[in-house]
Amino acid sequence: MSGQNVRREFEDRMEQFVIHDTQYSAPDDDKDDAPCAAQVSSPGVENLDATPEASFDASGEASRTSFVIAGDDSFASLVIDGASLRAAYEFVARLHLAPQGDTAALVALDELNRVVAAESWTLYSAQSLPSAIGNAPGIQFKMLAAYPPHMPTEAKLNEGNESISDDDTLETSKPGVVADEAIPELQCARAAFTAATLTQQTADGRDLLALPLIFDARIVGVLVGKQTRSAENAIGATWCERDAQLLQTLGVPFAAWFAHRRQSAEAEQLLLTDDLTKMRNARYLREALISEIKRARRYNTQVSLLFLDLDNFKQVNDEHGHLVGSHVLVEAAGAILGGVRNTDTVARYGGDEFVVLLPETIPERAEQVAERIRERIAAHTFTGGRRLALRVTASFGVASFPAHAQSPQRLIAAADTAMYRAKALNKNCIYTADALSARRRIEAK
Repeated sequence: MSGQNVRREFEDRMEQFVIHDTQYSAPDDDKDDAPCAAQVSSPGVENLDATPEASFDASGEASRTSFVIAGDDSFASLVIDGASLRAAYEFVARLHLAPQGDTAALVALDELNRVVAAESWTLYSAQSLPSAIGNAPGIQFKMLAAYPPHMPTEAKLNEGNESISDDDTLETSKPGVVADEAIPELQCARAAFTAATLTQQTADGRDLLALPLIFDARIVGVLVGKQTRSAENAIGATWCERDAQLLQTLGVPFAAWFAHRRQSAEAEQLLLTDDLTKMRNARYLREALISEIKRARRYNTQVSLLFLDLDNFKQVNDEHGHLVGSHVLVEAAGAILGGVRNTDTVARYGGDEFVVLLPETIPERAEQVAERIRERIAAHTFTGGRRLALRVTASFGVASFPAHAQSPQRLIAAADTAMYRAKALNKNCIYTADALSARRRIEAK
């Protein structure tokens, strides 16, 4: 869907609303008891007839002017004020000015709440999952943002097994598994995704309103709002039809913004991901290393780096072909990932070289991690994707900040030099920058 089509659909939907800024004087004996119908207009919308409902302050000036929605008789009792409509247009304009990065979705929800107020808003990305044999296709939801920002940061739902992977809070970020029924917002989001239409549900005294974000005939996300019923309104719904209509109208440009933002994020991830192993690449490693060293300087901690290279990998390519060699690289990547923490970064640096970034890790601990990875690779039987039984080893170089280098470039160089020293010895071993420095001091004497 092009930008012009999005704008046209948004303005078509806005035609059911009208905006009016005219000030009315209080009625007197010489005037009618009620204001007459007025011709009103809004930016980009054709003029419509509507009956204004004005309230007056002590001075006799109209303090607020509202209008019955024109057009469809089914909404003839709905009233919307000009300030809300102006806020709707401002919301659409501000979507284009939303910042990039992790805060973009939160800013968008904040702006949305100015137009359609709710106790909370939750934005999920949504996609259909391929069905396994004998199972129904599932839907995966990932929470991207929550407003106000005190709700869980991420949740995934796989409908096939009715489970959710959930990070508890922004503060703890502890992963856990909870039942689908424990999160009413996800239940409502799933119902809206399945029905592909605005869906309202009530659970535990909360009224939920879920809007599927549809772009190019595909649901790219679900927006869920929550209102809690008060003691005075324990029976009636807290969402009005005005909220529903305005939310559906704003959903058109919001879905377009969300889809384009996701496409940009995916393109950025491709730039930072190795095509073959799906690991991070050298570009991402450099950015992560700069960040970690800045953090280490600030908090007076250490950062370690492992540089490893597969031994005799050229022989694998020469004897079995490059397709087998590529598969061996993927298997090696899996062996490396199995030996590190979730907080560590593993990147394919190039060819058969890999780098492991270990935040808050002293050199001695880094050597232990390198030994664990070395043993995993040496013990692994590489199939090459062809049921072969290949044995591959790796040589490691270890360097740490600030002990061996003071900059990201020099830290990589120190670990790389140590790795080449390990290769010059017996291969399938670990060499540290400490040993390299000691050798140089001896040679200097």
